[in-house]
Amino acid sequence: MSDSPATPAPVPAGWYPDPAGGPGRRWWNGTAWTEQIEQPYSATYTAPVLSAPAGTAPYTPWIWILALLPLTSLLSFLLLDVEAIVAQSLATDPSDPFAIPAPTSGELLTNVLGIVAWALGILLAFLDWRELKKRRVDKPFHFAWSILLSLVYVIGRSIVVKRRIGTGLAPMWTAIALTALNLVVIIAVTVQITTAVLAELPGFAP
Repeated sequence: MSDSPATPAPVPAGWYPDPAGGPGRRWWNGTAWTEQIEQPYSATYTAPVLSAPAGTAPYTPWIWILALLPLTSLLSFLLLDVEAIVAQSLATDPSDPFAIPAPTSGELLTNVLGIVAWALGILLAFLDWRELKKRRVDKPFHFAWSILLSLVYVIGRSIVVKRRIGTGLAPMWTAIALTALNLVVIIAVTVQITTAVLAELPGFAP
């Protein structure tokens, strides 16, 4: 019996290095190469660059009004009638721990202005956010953050716009400066009222 050359075993179907030299693997169906190519897995993910069209203006009228909104609180504190507040405090019965002095007109004005400023801040933030979307700024800072505090929206909005456009931090610094000034005024008014009340109490007068 004569020896015959062995028939090569067929290559099973599967993914194999691309014979064309590509980086992926090509599918062999058992008889021929197909057009299916498996790309190599990469753990590296490149996030899309978010931006705005060239020349996009970073500021709107709404963001500037919102940044200057702390001026309403500053004005209300400056209009407080310190003498009336002191008189109300002294008129309260000190023996009654649950006695609450009636608010003065200045305090009522401060409270009303605070509520109005909060509601106005939400509206202004929405108008500013809507305008940024019209200007095709990718994913602008959402106006809903203004429900917590207008300053939160101004800061977040300014940072996001700076990343998208390259500028736009001026409203943030303006709002921060006015908020800091508000805190100084609040402390000064509190110290003034406390000092005036203590001066009227027996044993505390100089």
